Amino acid sequence: MTKAEELYEIFIYHKIEEWDDLLKNLGKVNEKDIHGFLKIMEEREYSSLSMHSGNLGDFISHILKICYVGKTLHINTEALNGNIAVGYGLDWDGVIYVDGKIHGGAAYAMKKGEVIINGNVTGYVGFGMEGGKVVVKGDVGGDVGNQMKGGCIEVYGYVDQTVGRWMTGGEIIVEGDIRRDVGLSMENGCVFVNGDMQDDVGYKMSGGVIIAMGRLNDDKDLGKDMQGGVIYFEGDFKGDIGDGMEGGVIIVNGDIADIGLEMSDGVVVVKGDLTIKDMESILDMWIDTALGGVVVGGGFVYTGKWSNE
Repeated sequence: MTKAEELYEIFIYHKIEEWDDLLKNLGKVNEKDIHGFLKIMEEREYSSLSMHSGNLGDFISHILKICYVGKTLHINTEALNGNIAVGYGLDWDGVIYVDGKIHGGAAYAMKKGEVIINGNVTGYVGFGMEGGKVVVKGDVGGDVGNQMKGGCIEVYGYVDQTVGRWMTGGEIIVEGDIRRDVGLSMENGCVFVNGDMQDDVGYKMSGGVIIAMGRLNDDKDLGKDMQGGVIYFEGDFKGDIGDGMEGGVIIVNGDIADIGLEMSDGVVVVKGDLTIKDMESILDMWIDTALGGVVVGGGFVYTGKWSNE
């Protein structure tokens, strides 16, 4: 029996909690052995990866921690039909290249290293991530950077769920559109979005930076209940800005059609025109012509030109 076949037998017949001891008893496992193991998996079209916790990434990570530091691993997922996770708890300085779709998640609690996925990911990316870098050259079906603490995530395609939710550090770059919230309850870090956003941006955000270059649906909110941090929005926006805002800074490089109510603190900078639709509904507001802005509650909206429809 070859070393690759031995690895395969261990994967099939032993539970995940036993892998550490079993792998230590195998001795050194080299690149050829790992590629051989993956080749066997593909040839036998083993489609029950969801059995033993469903994480091929777990198994690979156990091998890497023991004998595969500072190397490069290539994975082809086309023949792997079950649920898998890549980079699960990854804590090594190598690179994992993945060709094909990931039916599962990527980079859960990842600490260092790099994962490059040349395909779509159906689940989360970077949940609880602490370091390293993940690049997804396709779409993501789950959350991106949920509870992320550090590291970098790049997504070239569309994201179907939230981005940067409860994020406390790190950097997220999304080139495509995002369907759900951006920066929900975000505490620190940076989110850069080049595509369009279909849900709220910066809701209950208390720190960090969001740079939004695309459009935001007009029925959504920008910086609602925001407590701190900075949002930079490129373009015009007709929805509410800073509604219930308690702190932080919102910069809009375009025209806006309204400002939010109950703004108790914070600053909104409008580089275009400000149109206040319903001035009577904003009870605590006055115009400061010397400073060139509108005071709303305890907050301040700087604008070069304003009008009331």
